[in-house]
Amino acid sequence: EAVLGTVAHRTIELALDERNIDDAWSQGCSEEEARTGIDPMGFPAARRTLLRLRKYVPRLLELLTGMPDSERLPETWLETADKALGGKPDLVVVSPHHTATVIDYKTGLVTTDGEMKSDYIRQLLFYGALVDECLQAIPETLALLSLREGVIQVEPDSEGMAEVAAEARAWRSQFNDRVPGAQPANASEENCQWCRFAARC
Repeated sequence: EAVLGTVAHRTIELALDERNIDDAWSQGCSEEEARTGIDPMGFPAARRTLLRLRKYVPRLLELLTGMPDSERLPETWLETADKALGGKPDLVVVSPHHTATVIDYKTGLVTTDGEMKSDYIRQLLFYGALVDECLQAIPETLALLSLREGVIQVEPDSEGMAEVAAEARAWRSQFNDRVPGAQPANASEENCQWCRFAARC
């Protein structure tokens, strides 16, 4: 899943530069094989991933077509002036009027019972806060491109963005206050699934 997710992200990035999706997919697979020695095309889910890219990436491109003369910032690191917060949205599009569209890519399902999962909403609100603070652009659209469900938007609530940013700063402060002591564990299947220390924890 991680390898195909990486290739899918790269394919979308190349497709934004008006590359044919199939050609972008082939290049993404070649780059991943050169980097890791693993051929993504050999995975059973590879063809399914390509089919989903063919289906949903045009919807993203259609959305962007309605934003002429805008600056596209793919995979751009954003960091606040106090260096307390940082992140890298998959795509930020800034209009000449200093409004912004923030889009993140997901390979799996992003909704439950028709509503976007709360963790993804918080992630988008956090990215919105970064865009507002770092680029001085007002987030007008926050959206996920899911390769299972298409483009799904959430309301860019200014109070919600401020709250998420404040919580992140508070958590960072709490972490620093405990250093060099041990941090409190909050182990769960969801929290630990991507942690490289899980086997030793």
